[in-house]
Amino acid sequence: MTISLLNELLLKIMEVGASDLHLSVGAFPAVRRKGVIEFQRNLPKITQNDIEGIISAIAHKEMKEELIKNNNCAFSYAIPHRGRFRVCIYKQRGTYFITFRVSNFNTPTKEALRLPDETDKLFSIDSGLILITGTKGSGTTSTSAYIIDKFRKERKCHIVTIEDPIEYLFNHDKSIISQMEVGIDVNNMYTGIEVALKDNADIIYLSSIMDVPTIRLALEAARSGKIVVTTMDIPGVVEVIRSIIDIFPSESANYIRALLSQSIKCIISQQLVPDIEGNMIPICEVLYGVKAVANLIRENKIVQIDKVLETSLKIDMLSKDNHLLKLYRRGLISEEILKDFAQNWDVLSMSIAKIDER
Repeated sequence: MTISLLNELLLKIMEVGASDLHLSVGAFPAVRRKGVIEFQRNLPKITQNDIEGIISAIAHKEMKEELIKNNNCAFSYAIPHRGRFRVCIYKQRGTYFITFRVSNFNTPTKEALRLPDETDKLFSIDSGLILITGTKGSGTTSTSAYIIDKFRKERKCHIVTIEDPIEYLFNHDKSIISQMEVGIDVNNMYTGIEVALKDNADIIYLSSIMDVPTIRLALEAARSGKIVVTTMDIPGVVEVIRSIIDIFPSESANYIRALLSQSIKCIISQQLVPDIEGNMIPICEVLYGVKAVANLIRENKIVQIDKVLETSLKIDMLSKDNHLLKLYRRGLISEEILKDFAQNWDVLSMSIAKIDER
């Protein structure tokens, strides 16, 4: 496959609204549209030479070195003025598998993302940690881009992003914004945070945080008065809080719980499901760092946070089941989806029965 043919195929998937292009040796090129894989049987099967040629043409030196060292890498690829893509390459069965994910030049809006109104309150946050969580492919990067874009347009501040790789390009607006890409502009997330702090950034965006030193520094930056926005590939607000605590050594547990209780200001956990028309819509949990939540984290009563979510609709927090019920009442999802994804179907089924009685 020549680069011109690759670019033609990438532009085509953008036109038809597909999200991904998958290339694997011995298989037809595969496109993901509305969450479903479609093999492009009108095209030749991908060969080893195709894969090697693509990697040679689009991966810069540092990424090629990382691929050889770790058998995987991720970076951005652009067709100038036409399209931008996130590239993920990894080794499988002795050959490389390549995925191109569409990254739009235009930052998504709240309406396009179909986020619930309970997320609006996060834009009144002046400092602290904003976490966007969910499994890979659940839209966390797009939600984060929307948040950074809204801050960029509405606040007069300094925003620094550290991304691996850069997926959305931001222009200066009311805010000035700098974007660093791991592996090109900075060695790692930790160093990027250090640079942002030295530069006195007001808002720091990290495309992900995984290791102990980076998580600790991000939390300390959030507690110090910065807004830190980041994502984690963990579904559920309770699960992500527990996972952050558990990743640290046991002797640090009390300190980390105290640090989390002071720094967490908002967690949005999302999962994409099909609506009644077959398009994707997020089911969200929305948690704010109110006093009751901070106390539960500090006192190691994390499991009780679910109860706070269930009973906090009036203060703009949202549990997964409450959001499912809202979407069902609005006729956006089927009862089958409601049942499949409910955490407590017995309670929700009684709520549905009340709706039907009306």
